[in-house]
Amino acid sequence: MASRDPRWVLRDRPSVALIAGLVVAGLCALASFSFDLINGDPVYFFIALALALAPVPVLLAAVLALDRMEPEPRSNLIFAFAWGAGVAVLVAGVVNSLGLIYIESTVQLGYDSARNIAATFGAPVVEETMKGLVLLGLLRFRRAELDGPTDGVIYASMVGLGFAMSENVSYYVAALHEMGARGLAVTVVLRGILSPFAHPLFTSMIGVAVAYAAQRRGPGR
Repeated sequence: MASRDPRWVLRDRPSVALIAGLVVAGLCALASFSFDLINGDPVYFFIALALALAPVPVLLAAVLALDRMEPEPRSNLIFAFAWGAGVAVLVAGVVNSLGLIYIESTVQLGYDSARNIAATFGAPVVEETMKGLVLLGLLRFRRAELDGPTDGVIYASMVGLGFAMSENVSYYVAALHEMGARGLAVTVVLRGILSPFAHPLFTSMIGVAVAYAAQRRGPGR
């Protein structure tokens, strides 16, 4: 009986870059959650965290069901999800908060008006840029994995689900703090049940474009 090459263990070992990326993303997620924990009651935070995590396995299964024919590398999928849940949500939250402060102080608007302007014109650009960066990274460093629009949608959905999960924690904590159990129930229905694929859908537009670019050269790319 032929012996198996012992080097197969090394081929399945996560790369140093992946481990470092996951550590950075994890630290960013912890920093983002710490803001929610500091700004709200600890009990509210853990309730919000549990509600945000609960639908994630089902949502991930739905996305991965699209990936049955030609499964993408697990390392890429995990990193995309971690990027959305950590780096993207933290940077977007900080930039959006600074933008809100700038609008409120410079334009001399009330808090509610400034928040509406920031949420309408600033937040979408910042959030989609941060989520899209990981897709551009795949185009640059893992271009061979982008075989078509389905691959772009799958990677975009993974980063979108990660982002939505972390963002939902903030929304749920705020709902509990401002409106109590009834407000939380309404927010969970709106964000966790009626529109769980909103962020994946938004970022999928970037995913389709990145997959298109991966298959072409020249000005069209």
